[in-house]
Amino acid sequence: MRISLHGLRVIPTSPSLRAFFHKRYHGRIQQAALVVSRTYSTAPSSSKLVVLGELDKFPLGVSNFRKIREFPGLAYFDKTSYIPVIARGPPVQLFCRPRRFGKSLTISMLQYFHGVEFRKKYDQLFTDLDVNRAVKDGKVMPGQYLVLNFDFSCTDRSLPIENAMQSLAQEINDTLLDFRLTYADYLGESFALETSRFIDSNPVRNLRILIAAVDRALGNIHDKGDKNNPLFGVKGIYLLVDEYNSYANEFMDPHNPRSWFDTTAASFLKGFWSVVKAGKKSYYGIDRVYLTGVIPLLLSNITSGFNEQENLSFSPQYSTICGLTQSDVLGALKAICNDEKEVQEHLEELKFYANSYHFCDERIVEPVFNTHSALLYLQAVKLQERPQIEDP
Repeated sequence: MRISLHGLRVIPTSPSLRAFFHKRYHGRIQQAALVVSRTYSTAPSSSKLVVLGELDKFPLGVSNFRKIREFPGLAYFDKTSYIPVIARGPPVQLFCRPRRFGKSLTISMLQYFHGVEFRKKYDQLFTDLDVNRAVKDGKVMPGQYLVLNFDFSCTDRSLPIENAMQSLAQEINDTLLDFRLTYADYLGESFALETSRFIDSNPVRNLRILIAAVDRALGNIHDKGDKNNPLFGVKGIYLLVDEYNSYANEFMDPHNPRSWFDTTAASFLKGFWSVVKAGKKSYYGIDRVYLTGVIPLLLSNITSGFNEQENLSFSPQYSTICGLTQSDVLGALKAICNDEKEVQEHLEELKFYANSYHFCDERIVEPVFNTHSALLYLQAVKLQERPQIEDP
C-alpha cells in the first residue's frame, strides 16, 4: 500500500487491496495520516536485524524496548542510529505515522537510552547497537534526563467525551505519580514534599507543580557543584508523548474542527499543552519534547496552547525511523528461509500485497513496510505457515 497527499487520501497501489480499501475506509479518508508516495529509486540500506542468540520469533505486539532486547531469540530491527539524529534536532519534535508502524517502540527506545535510572543498563541494552558508535564518539550521551512518558492511547475513548476526558486526566495523574516514584530518591525530600500536593481533580496543576519542583531540585544540585551526585549532569525533563492526538481524534470532526473548541475537553488539553510550553522556559524544567501521532491537527495554532513543535514526519533524515526497509525484510527472510529461491518468492509476495510507504515530500528516499504487517508475515514464514496479509 502506498499513500498520497492528494486530498489526504490513502491510495493502495496493489490491486488486491484496492477494493478492500475503498470498502473499509470510505467516508473516513480525511482522517488518514499525511504521507507521500513516489517511485522507489534510491539505494537500499543494509539489514538492521539483531537477535540475542538464535532467531526464534518476531516481536508482534511488543513495544517495550528492554523486553525485546533481553528476550533470547526475539528479533530487533536496530533503529538506534536515530537517537543522535533526534538529539541533534529541534528541542520539540512531532513525528506522525499511520497505525502499527512502531511509534511506541521508538518512544520506549528513547526512554531506556535517555533515562538516568537506566544508566547501568546501557551496556546490556545498547553496546551492540548502532548508537554505541555515536556514544563512543561523544555525539550523544545516555542517561542525561528525567523521562516523563505519557501514553495517550491508553485513555478509554469508547465513553462519551466528558467521561473519556476523565480517563485522560487519570492517565496524566498516573504518569505524574510514576515519575514521582521513579525519581523521588534522586531529587530529594524537597521534591517529594512539593509533589505531595497533587490534587486528583486537577492534573494540569499537578504537572505545573512537578515541573517547578524538578527545576528547583536540579538547580540546587548543580549550584552545589557535587559531581558525585548522579543527577549532576542531568539536563532536565525529556517529555515523551505517545499518540498525543489519540483522544482528540476520536471526537474532533475533521470537516468542522471548530466544533471541538467549545468543549471542556478542548480547554483541558489546551491547558495541558500551555503548561508544557511554560515548562520549556525553566532552566531545568522540560528540556526536550518528542511527540508521536497519526495527524498533526491537534497542535495547530488554533487548537492548542503549544505551537513550538517542528513536524519532522516528512524529513528525509527520519524517513525510515519507523517501519521495516526492504533490506530489513530481506535479512530476516534469509535467516528463516531454506534457500534463496524461497527468500525471493516471499519478498516479492510481501511487496505485492503490502507495497512500501514513502515518507518524504522533498526527495525520493527508501520506502518502508508497515511494521506490523511485515512482522506478521515473517512470523508465519518462521512457523512454516501460510502468511496472511493483513491491511494495517
